Amino acid sequence: MSQGNHSVQLFDSVEIRAKRIAAYVREGLESGGNVLVVATPANWQLVSALLEFDGIAVNDAQTSRRLTVLDAARTLAQFMNAGMPDRDKLEAVVGTLVSRLAEQPGRLHIYGEMVDVLAESGNFRGAHRLEELWNGLASRVPFDLFCGYTAGHFGDEKSAAALNAICDAHTSVHSHEHDLLAPFLIERSKTA
Repeated sequence: MSQGNHSVQLFDSVEIRAKRIAAYVREGLESGGNVLVVATPANWQLVSALLEFDGIAVNDAQTSRRLTVLDAARTLAQFMNAGMPDRDKLEAVVGTLVSRLAEQPGRLHIYGEMVDVLAESGNFRGAHRLEELWNGLASRVPFDLFCGYTAGHFGDEKSAAALNAICDAHTSVHSHEHDLLAPFLIERSKTA
């Protein structure tokens, strides 16, 4: 089975992040697919409001199980062990859900911020490990994954190598044209 798209985007602002996530969720639903969002409650609140404004009935999508929303920090806490994601626990918590959602008609689209929760605490090794575990899951289950990081978490020059490793774990790396910090950090990481 071929691995789906596993993209990452660094964001300078919560507004640009919310608009991009809303567009991703809308694209997934409008294409006839299913969507799993694993985000912080604050980010999901902004995304949900944008979707509703754009005419997407969020509650209906959730009721019909075409849209599943999880709290990033709470979900992450269920499979961490000594500061690192545990593969077996991840399979039990996330892998089972992803497999079930991928069996439904249409392509499964996942947006995730658990890695950003790890990066926010400076746990770049854990974030990279989680990206690798997602890649392992994607080799067995068909889905597209879009990961969002706050650019500021990588502001310290010492984090450049970690950001490079994280970017390398993805099939594509993005930043928004109005973000200034994100593209700078991505370029800096390439020389680390």
